[in-house]
Amino acid sequence: MNFQDLKIAFRNAKKHSVMTFAKLFGLTLSFAVIVFAAVYAYYETSFDNMYPDKNRIYRVIMYGKLDGREADMAVTTAAMGKSMVDAFPELEDRNRIRMQGNGIFVKDDHSFRGEGYFLADTNFFAFWGVPILTNRTNALGARENVTIARSLAERHFNSVEQALEKPIKFNGNDCIITGVFEDFPPNSHLQGEVIRSINVANHPEDDWGSENLYTYFKTYQPIANLDDFTFKTTQMVYHHRQATFDPDEATTLDDLKYGDETYLFYRPEPLKKIHFGQHRFDNAKTSNKIYVYGAIVLALLVLVISSVNYINLSIANIVTRHKEIAVRKTNGAFQNQLIKQFITEALLYWFVSLLIALILYFLCSQYLLSYLGLRLEIEGWEAIRIVGVIISGLLVFNLLINIWPVLSASRTGAATLLGSEQVRRKKLVFSNVFVIVQFAISALIIISAILVNRQIDFMVNKDRGYDPENVMMITLWDLERSKRESLIEELRNDPNIKAVTTSDLYFGEDPSMNSCFFDVVEEENYFHTSHMITDPDFMKAFDVEMVEGRFFSNDLSNELDKIVVNETVAAEYGKDKSILGKTIVYGGGDPYEVIGVIKDFNFRSLHHKLAPLVIRRRDYMGNIFIKINQDKASYAVDLLKAKWSEFNISRNFYYTFHNQVLVAQYEKDRQARKMMTFLSIISIIIACTGLYAISNYTIQQKTKEVAIRKINGATVLSIANKMSKRFLALVVLSFVLVLPLSIYLSQKWLENFAYQTSMNGWIFMASLGILILVSLLAISIHVIGAATRNPVEALRYE
Repeated sequence: MNFQDLKIAFRNAKKHSVMTFAKLFGLTLSFAVIVFAAVYAYYETSFDNMYPDKNRIYRVIMYGKLDGREADMAVTTAAMGKSMVDAFPELEDRNRIRMQGNGIFVKDDHSFRGEGYFLADTNFFAFWGVPILTNRTNALGARENVTIARSLAERHFNSVEQALEKPIKFNGNDCIITGVFEDFPPNSHLQGEVIRSINVANHPEDDWGSENLYTYFKTYQPIANLDDFTFKTTQMVYHHRQATFDPDEATTLDDLKYGDETYLFYRPEPLKKIHFGQHRFDNAKTSNKIYVYGAIVLALLVLVISSVNYINLSIANIVTRHKEIAVRKTNGAFQNQLIKQFITEALLYWFVSLLIALILYFLCSQYLLSYLGLRLEIEGWEAIRIVGVIISGLLVFNLLINIWPVLSASRTGAATLLGSEQVRRKKLVFSNVFVIVQFAISALIIISAILVNRQIDFMVNKDRGYDPENVMMITLWDLERSKRESLIEELRNDPNIKAVTTSDLYFGEDPSMNSCFFDVVEEENYFHTSHMITDPDFMKAFDVEMVEGRFFSNDLSNELDKIVVNETVAAEYGKDKSILGKTIVYGGGDPYEVIGVIKDFNFRSLHHKLAPLVIRRRDYMGNIFIKINQDKASYAVDLLKAKWSEFNISRNFYYTFHNQVLVAQYEKDRQARKMMTFLSIISIIIACTGLYAISNYTIQQKTKEVAIRKINGATVLSIANKMSKRFLALVVLSFVLVLPLSIYLSQKWLENFAYQTSMNGWIFMASLGILILVSLLAISIHVIGAATRNPVEALRYE
């Protein structure tokens, strides 16, 4: 690269300013998107890298079928961890965790929340290698011990040292802060500010009943064959649970099935795969790998669009420079000199585009992350390394996409170039092909964006089987029970409140699971179910219907041994007989009489199909749901604030609406919707920028033809119509070619959802309409300008 080459490159860039702008604009946008996608993908795939033994840590998951429904759960029993360590010598240690939501601290005369509270075995910090500052041998050694994150200590105690050994009230209990641990990084699947001993929950290590813990284990060496380990673990579980068959006679996993429609296997899930796991009852910080890989694929498609656009514009640019190339060849220029010139120009475009793209990324990335609802935290050196890899890859890519047009121009003889009408027509054929490719990819992205929007709207607005409107939610587990009862009764007596109900469950989030049996504890009567505990006003607050029997009654107080089930459970009992009056043994222990069947409702997000649910009764629990009259939200907020003061609740007033909890279930889907919308806009802008430049070039070639038509009486409208038809035909053809692929991919994507929207024809017609509209906007300036130009000036120009 020398000064003369640069001088020629700048001169040509200035001369063909429209094409120069289109090239730089397309490359800049695509490079910026690639940088963002690469940083996003790196962050999502970096989860849990900070743990020293990350390659030797696993979590036990349960998967299989329960009465024909797919089962995939992250929770296990309390006995799982110790039993595995005892049975398998290759295991070094185990650790159990139970999520508890959030916790409330009361310090002196004020209170504050601990965001993310969980229980863990006392070896937690040694198992995970999480740094902790403590004055004790084991910071989790006693039930009253509580450990907190460094950020929480610094916010509310000014320093770590002042927090240590501080007596404090936590969730109404007297505790001591025995340790301050380093905050979990944002790319850890474990997140929390408060950790206590699992002994608080009284989980005996021989309990094979309730499944509500996460069981992790560490091996001395990474597991070589996960399938073999799954078989061994499942076999061990069936030994302890006294299966109706002899587990020792099994040689394969299929031999361990109770039946084709009911079986559970226990599989080790590597730590590095937890973030992309999509299991039930998983409180880990997870993401859907479909969206992550989808963002990468879409970013690459945008790069393809811009690359095709660049090649197309380069071909058009070279055609306009045939005379220049021919003259240089006639004056003795060699092929390698011409190649060097064109490569210099390509690299100049590339460096300028990349520089602008990096500036755009650093200026706009935080705004884009805020729009998408993402949080990416990458250290400076990591960011530099990622950008370095991207630059290297894009440089190679840029050189490759420039080889064909450069070699084609440099190999053509001077005589052919000077009589270049045939060559020009041949090049324009290739231009048409590239325009079709650009708009075909753009059409695919636009169809995908519309479908994603439609599917998410469908899930958010679908009837869930109950009324979630105008329900306020507050949590008051830390309020004394007697005061909580008084507060709830006062709220129920207010004329602007329709109903008040309470639950053990923050209704709208995943409930816990339990093993149950119909009639008696026998394997053939086993079923797995979600469960919740509530009171008689649940029906009134959420407007749920009964199918058979009755719900709990405020007139009766002796219903602690009664149970209500949903239609799914009743159907599992038997289609030809009623479940009313029958017995359900709950958790392998206490028997309950079924008094009613409630209509099925979606108590989980609509990513999941309807599932079994059993409901037990308890009154005045800590999660409180207040059904208010229409348009009385501000009144209810003021009322609750007043009650907060009246009952001397020390912590800050906090509430949410049930609808907000439901919306939060689709956070990742909303991110995907925004990502798709953003990328579809980028792709269509790049494609239309290329079409804008190509139409400018094409219309310049037809200046004489247009002038002659106007002299012969053609109207402006007829000329504009004729000139537009060619470009619109290419757009329509691109859409027709990609339509079968888009339908197939749309159907495959919808299969990931339990409830699917319909693929109406308007989705595809709307996509075509968008393509035609933006294409017309892109070419209209040149078309109208050519059609209205004075023919005398045009002929003089020619």
